[in-house]
Amino acid sequence: AHILGDLLEHTKSVVYCLVRCANAQKGLSRLKANMEQFGIWHPKYARRIVCLPGDLSKEYLGLDPQTYHATARQVDAVIHNGAIVNFSYSYELLKEANVTGTLEVLKFTAREKIKPLYYVSTIGVFETLTPLDKGKVGDDHPLPEPEALYYGYSRSKWVAEKLVGAFRAQGMPVTIFRPGPIYGNTLSGAMNTDDFFCHMIRSCVRIGAVPELEVQV
Repeated sequence: AHILGDLLEHTKSVVYCLVRCANAQKGLSRLKANMEQFGIWHPKYARRIVCLPGDLSKEYLGLDPQTYHATARQVDAVIHNGAIVNFSYSYELLKEANVTGTLEVLKFTAREKIKPLYYVSTIGVFETLTPLDKGKVGDDHPLPEPEALYYGYSRSKWVAEKLVGAFRAQGMPVTIFRPGPIYGNTLSGAMNTDDFFCHMIRSCVRIGAVPELEVQV
């Protein structure tokens, strides 16, 4: 929601959004509702949003070939922030959306014309590093072996990063972002209240206790 809001507020671009929905009208309603919950929707945005009913993990991104190729000709850059984020799921459950989906996005960036890709990964691909080591991670820091990663989510993003890196090695214009946990908006405080962090805080309040963890600081 915030990426879309910033694109609409700070650029003059028309933004194409791949949405799981029955039709474009329902897709726009989903996007609007998502932005409204964070207080960043404005009616003027609607005319610069093109909803594409599809599926990230399907061939042609779930679009019919004609729409797919027409969109590939029209779009000038691709921001890929789509993934299933669930720390209890295995790699196998996440592979289709997080790995196959990334591969389909990479194919799209090379169709019709070369389009720069801005890929949102996660600092979780370095989850095996200590906090002190994480402070020294640079852009070209080698990824750890996937077997060392604990979460299926981190493993799925590791494999996706390897695919993105292979495309970049072939000369494709690719930028990888590895954010850590993202919480409240710095101005409004609005945040996703259905993520792991919020559920943990809510549980701690209800039971009147906090987990005893060995954490390096």
